[in-house]
Parts: sequence; structure tokens; C-alpha cells
Amino acid sequence: MYGPDAKSALPQILKLLASSDAFTSVNAARAIVDIDRSNDETLARAIKVLVSGLSSNNMGIAQESVQGLVNLGQPAVQAVLPQLDNSNFQTASHACDVLGMLGSDAAGATDKLLKLTAASN
Repeated sequence: MYGPDAKSALPQILKLLASSDAFTSVNAARAIVDIDRSNDETLARAIKVLVSGLSSNNMGIAQESVQGLVNLGQPAVQAVLPQLDNSNFQTASHACDVLGMLGSDAAGATDKLLKLTAASN
């Protein structure tokens, strides 16, 4: 089962969201994004896990987080924007990757990106 057909698995997936293992929690967050976006509280928890995964030193975790946020689409933009100011270059770079992959769905990030570009010159 995949997507909305997997809703019956959500209670177990929600437990994995709180795992101390980052790979497990990030994959649980990705699953929530893919299965059910109707519960705002659950979705907010998943987004928080995915955004925190952007700063992982483990490239697999960071890439899973990027993909999960891209799969989410436009709702991820506001959560990702603060990461552009992250002092860790890799985290900021992952945030840029998310926004770039979102394309026109990331239009809300244009002003912030232009400011950052102007500041780097």
C-alpha cells in the first residue's frame, strides 16, 4: 500500500516519527507527507522533522529530508525559509535545493533569495 491507501498504517508511523533514530523519523515524516496531509498537527510535526533533517551530517538523511519537503510542495516553503540563514553552509544549501526543486511553488521565497543574493555580492 502506498499513498492514501496506507492510512491504516498511520498510527504506527506516528510512533516512528518520534524515534531517536533520525533515519527512522525522517522516513516516517516522508510517509506521513505521502499518505495523509489532512491533519494539520501531524503534518506540522512531520515538517519539523524533515526541516531538522536538512542539518544532518548524514547525507542520506539530509537527502530524504529534501525529497520529503519537495513532495510536500508549497506548504514546505515557509518552514524552509529560515534555514537559508543557517550558519551551516550545508544546511542552507539543502534549503536552497528544496526551493529550487519546488520551482514555481516556491515563489514565496523570491524576496528572501534576492536579499541573500544581494548580500553575498
